[in-house]
Amino acid sequence: MNDGFNLIGNQLTYIKGKGFFIEEDRNTLKLYSIFEGAGIEVRKIHNMNLQRAQKTIYNCSTNIFSAIYLKTFRELFEDEKLTERIKHTFFETYKILSKKVDLRQDKEILWDKFYKVVKNMNHYSSTYQDIRANKITEIAFLNGQIVKLGQEMNIATPYNCRAIKEFREKYPTLY
Repeated sequence: MNDGFNLIGNQLTYIKGKGFFIEEDRNTLKLYSIFEGAGIEVRKIHNMNLQRAQKTIYNCSTNIFSAIYLKTFRELFEDEKLTERIKHTFFETYKILSKKVDLRQDKEILWDKFYKVVKNMNHYSSTYQDIRANKITEIAFLNGQIVKLGQEMNIATPYNCRAIKEFREKYPTLY
């Protein structure tokens, strides 16, 4: 997981993850040295598309539910029914993105790693934070894009569709 921040009122909390990622190529070496010089933890990686796809899977499967139910990740995973919805959404999103990017790990292995890290995080998603601030969210860009890709590939996306429907009913102006 990447680093995360929560801002509630004037209270900023920092959730330490793997740091920030930067693709390793000649164009980003100066940027890397700037981050490193500022004491910001940065990891060089070779395949940014893989990192983006995995992060999209994670965000599509948790952020929307954190916003709908106004819960931290830990609170979401304490509910068995929500955990099942999250898992189905995770697998559905994996199925779509695996057609576009070589995800390099079986969905079950990726889920297990994700679940072990996130299940105890007392962290509100960025989408939850947008809801609290009454801002347009990234749901259309994340879950909406998965639905669009599914339609293009003729792959059903009932879990993402159901979550989007529920989100839009609760927050019609923030989609």
